[in-house]
Amino acid sequence: MKKFILIITFLLLSICFINIIQAEEKIEKKIEAITAKFTEGKFWVYENRGSRVNHYVPAEWAGDYGDIQIDTAWKENAYSTPTCIKIDYSAESKQGNEWAGIFWNRNISSAGMIIFPGFNLKEAQKMVFYIRGEQGGEIISDLGLGHTSKSNRISIGPLSLSKEWQKHEIALEGKKFLTLI
Repeated sequence: MKKFILIITFLLLSICFINIIQAEEKIEKKIEAITAKFTEGKFWVYENRGSRVNHYVPAEWAGDYGDIQIDTAWKENAYSTPTCIKIDYSAESKQGNEWAGIFWNRNISSAGMIIFPGFNLKEAQKMVFYIRGEQGGEIISDLGLGHTSKSNRISIGPLSLSKEWQKHEIALEGKKFLTLI
């Protein structure tokens, strides 16, 4: 009986170990495929609401999060029809921080854990985005890429917005910015 239990335990452990190796190989192949897709063209953070090429979703709010309202399906005067993202920031400092931010993530489990390791962006040269203000004259003091506490954070600003869409770029080339999560 002990031999039987030992053999079954060994087989179960072997199967688990094989599954772990297979899962790691699948993740590595998926990351390679994603990198290949990225190096062939654009890497979309957001194209349109529900687009299959979107790689991220707004997932976490920071700072004065109560001052932020976001609509990821805004249709009025969208740059890339049919939708764009509208962010309203009231600057009321509801949490007392005098700043607010939105972190975009790939996949988050219902338990709040990241379930995808991120994308390999080491070949990225720049991040391009279009932005406008509702009235014109709005100021964004800092627009960044990366985590606020990380040394590899990249940002531009201040930006003075107009009522018309403006193209902005954040240079990534030569940075130690390898992944986005």
